[in-house]
Amino acid sequence: MLRDLKNQLLPQIAIAVGVVVIIGLAIIFLGIYIRNAAADTVSIKTEMSIRARQLGDILRLREEAKLAEPGLISLQNALPQKDELISLPEQIAGLAAANNASATFKFGNEATDNIEFSMVVEGGYGSIVNFIHAIENQVFFINISTVNIVNVSGGAYRADIKGRVFFGNGQ
Repeated sequence: MLRDLKNQLLPQIAIAVGVVVIIGLAIIFLGIYIRNAAADTVSIKTEMSIRARQLGDILRLREEAKLAEPGLISLQNALPQKDELISLPEQIAGLAAANNASATFKFGNEATDNIEFSMVVEGGYGSIVNFIHAIENQVFFINISTVNIVNVSGGAYRADIKGRVFFGNGQ
């Protein structure tokens, strides 16, 4: 009878152990799957948080762009248009005359937003200095890069001036 009990009990124990091993393996694989799914979920949540923050930034920037648009238009209109520079040589000559000097003005190479210029101004030293201050305060945005002043005779001086005058591109 012990043998019969042993023969009946061993298969049942083997089946139970097999079921426990299968359930254990299933739990291990399920745990690995859940851990990977949790890592993916955290990654997706982080990416969604970043995108939500970026979307908020984009919306805020659009609002600020609407507020800045009038200022941008006034800045674009602050620079004269390129075709308005045609009157610059006459204005320079007028400023020179107003400061007891004479000036000859020449346009040079043109870039996207500026044109190089050179001019020769003749007059007294104080007249040349006053003339330079006057052209820096004009409607035109002028950047003087070099000024060479030479005493030609007595109180007469000659200034070679080079620089750039900036213009808007009409956008």
